[in-house]
Amino acid sequence: MYKFNGTVYEVGQTEVISEKFSKSLLVVSDDDENYPQLVSFEFVNDKTDLLDPYAPGDTVEVSFGLRGREWTNPKTNEVRYFNTLSAFKIEGEAGTTPAQHAVTEDEDDGVPF
Repeated sequence: MYKFNGTVYEVGQTEVISEKFSKSLLVVSDDDENYPQLVSFEFVNDKTDLLDPYAPGDTVEVSFGLRGREWTNPKTNEVRYFNTLSAFKIEGEAGTTPAQHAVTEDEDDGVPF
């Protein structure tokens, strides 16, 4: 089990994949002043409801496990590896900062990393 502390950057909508599987993403900033990192956590099934009270700006601690898997592209046989930060607990001060994060022109450079 791992823990990550930071500020909620974004709370995703719950995505229903099938009758038995749904997921929501939570993006948390580590609050580094010079080079902040935006870390994405996945909450699945009944854990998606844990995100309901949280909004951007809230300070949280996320408990999670690290999951990984291998995938082979059926067309090229190229092997790729994927990691998921699978969250199962969130604690913090929900509702303390209701302000939404606004993307400025300087921030939106089109680069996904």
